[in-house]
Amino acid sequence: SGVLAPLIGGLLSEPSQKYSLFIGNEFFTTYPFCLPNIVVSILAIIGYIFSSIYLSDDTTHHPPHSPHPPRHSPQQLDSDTDRQNSIVIEMKNLASSYGIQNETDQPNSTNISTIDVITCRNSEKALRAEIKQYKEIMKDHVILICTSSYLIMGVNWVMWDEVFPVWAAQQYSVGGLGFTSSDIGIIWSYISGLGMFFNVVIYPPLVRKIGLLRLFRVTTAVTTIAFFIIPLAPKVTQIFGDESPITSIPTLIFLLLCFQFLQLSGEAQFVSMFVLINNSAYDYQRNSVNGLAQGLVSFGRAVAPAVSTIILAWSLTNGLAFPFNGMFIFILMAMMAGSLLILTIWIPSSIQNSKSVS
Repeated sequence: SGVLAPLIGGLLSEPSQKYSLFIGNEFFTTYPFCLPNIVVSILAIIGYIFSSIYLSDDTTHHPPHSPHPPRHSPQQLDSDTDRQNSIVIEMKNLASSYGIQNETDQPNSTNISTIDVITCRNSEKALRAEIKQYKEIMKDHVILICTSSYLIMGVNWVMWDEVFPVWAAQQYSVGGLGFTSSDIGIIWSYISGLGMFFNVVIYPPLVRKIGLLRLFRVTTAVTTIAFFIIPLAPKVTQIFGDESPITSIPTLIFLLLCFQFLQLSGEAQFVSMFVLINNSAYDYQRNSVNGLAQGLVSFGRAVAPAVSTIILAWSLTNGLAFPFNGMFIFILMAMMAGSLLILTIWIPSSIQNSKSVS
């Protein structure tokens, strides 16, 4: 999906300006981005049809039926009855302690209010245990550093995903690259495919050789540098005297190298961070820690698109000099990536192994 989606969005946008089949078509001239949405909708419908045919949501487990019910001796039946009666008496006593009056005095009857009391007590215990666990998590500085780092990474990469297409589509005269939607789609597809290859083939032996924490630090440093130098692409075009970045071979080589380093380092960052978050917590904490991390990054990803595009628009139109010109948003992303390096100072090397109770 990471490879095909950018191609669908980039190559099928504005079809009335690209393909002879759609030239002069009033509908696609009025709605230039409708065609990729139609294709995506068709793919979604196909997925729905296949899932309806081949997938089942019946998760009920049906135990094998025995034609002969188990036989119990009279002594077993009396023992089971005594046990049930003692459980019912304990439940009634618990209900009385909560101020709930039983509706019947039969010793072997259980009313719904008593069961509700038991359920409430269990829920209360579960809530107290969860609160206690979160208090433990908030006192663990390694967990807090890892989850905060994940938040910064999530915000940073969403900002990049939002900023790059807008910046690349801007005219060269205002500091952009002058790329078309097709150019942007092909670039996104290329770097997504490169990232998939890196995760499957290169990352596993690399992390075994370098180590988890060291690899995270190295790739974070590469990301910091790449965020800072990518907006210099128009300067490369200017230095070589070319008309625009899209026709400048040195600029395209410069961008290709930057994209490769940025994508590969980003993939390594995220995979390493997932492992670091899990290794920072004990087994019984991992559900809560992952929930905390995902909650934080979800909030960051909700805010980042609006903030990043506003900052980019302001930096491209304010007429101010460096660092508040078109490079400002990239400097901000580089600073955020660099802050991760500082945070890793307080992460111990023992995090490369799973945390276990001694």
